[in-house]
Amino acid sequence: MSRREIVEAYMVFGGAPYYWSLLDKRFSFAQNLDRLYFSSSGELVPEFRRLFESVFRHPEPYLRLVTALGNAACGMTREELAETAKVVNTGKLTRWLRDLEQSGFVKMFVPFGKRKKGALYQLVDAFTLFHFRFTRAEGIGLPEAAGRAAKRSQGEAERIVRRRRVRRDEPPARSQERDLRSAIVPETPAGRDCRGESKSGQL
Repeated sequence: MSRREIVEAYMVFGGAPYYWSLLDKRFSFAQNLDRLYFSSSGELVPEFRRLFESVFRHPEPYLRLVTALGNAACGMTREELAETAKVVNTGKLTRWLRDLEQSGFVKMFVPFGKRKKGALYQLVDAFTLFHFRFTRAEGIGLPEAAGRAAKRSQGEAERIVRRRRVRRDEPPARSQERDLRSAIVPETPAGRDCRGESKSGQL
């Protein structure tokens, strides 16, 4: 794959070795994505639910929380999340959110100028974001969905390359982290700054 395709693949698969091992070097990334994810018999068609079943003994509450966050471009407060996912705002929710954070699916951050009580929870796992951004919108099994996903992914990859050229004076590791994060995190709707940073300076 070309460097651009590697970036596109990272935005879908993150750094999970299993997903990368499924890529066939004979095909482009778009063709691989079509074969693995958008084909009715693709290896990754059932992966979204299978992923949560492999990580959590009782996956249902986690799936409900992640599904709620998947429809919120810039995250939700704990109260909003409990209401949307239809779960009780108790100690169990605290444990579920902590589990999702520790597993890398969700990130909690405090927008600038807010207190911890106003913290937002945002979906950050690359594969899960891809699932909600493309599959939920296009429908699994539609061949044209792979093309649309690849085309949009290609556009995002081009923006990353342009940013990299502009930021030549910035340390490479920091620049790459910032660029990948900006490509994966959804756009900000009006009324909420979902790119707000915590006091630690991290999302």
